[in-house]
Amino acid sequence: MQGFDKSGRPTVVTYASKHFPNKEKGVVEEFKRKFSDLPSSQDNYQERLQKVYLVHVPSVFMDGWKLISPFIDSNTGKKIVFVENKNLMSTLLEDIDVSQLPEVYGGKQPLVPIEEC
Repeated sequence: MQGFDKSGRPTVVTYASKHFPNKEKGVVEEFKRKFSDLPSSQDNYQERLQKVYLVHVPSVFMDGWKLISPFIDSNTGKKIVFVENKNLMSTLLEDIDVSQLPEVYGGKQPLVPIEEC
C-alpha cells in the first residue's frame, strides 16, 4: 500500500522486475488445491481494480500486449494505462495527488518497502 488516489482508493506500487518468486516446491500446487473449490475471484470481486498504470515497460512487453489485448474484456482494457516516460508525472497526477505520489515518480510520498509496513 502506498497512499491513496484522489477518490480515496488505496494505491499500490509494485516493481515487477524486482519480484523473486518463492522457490519452495509445491507452493503453486498447494494454492490450487486450497482454492480450487471456491468460485473464481472474478465472480466475487468484480470491478475491484480502478486503474493500473504500467510505467517503464520494455518494448518486448508492448509487442506481446498488441497480441493479447484484443482478447481482454473491454472494461478491463480501459483500466490499463501504458505511461510514456515523457508524460509520466502528468499522467499519474490525473488520478493521484502529488502528496500521495511516490518520490521516485516526482511526488512527495516516500516509497516504503512492504517488509517495513
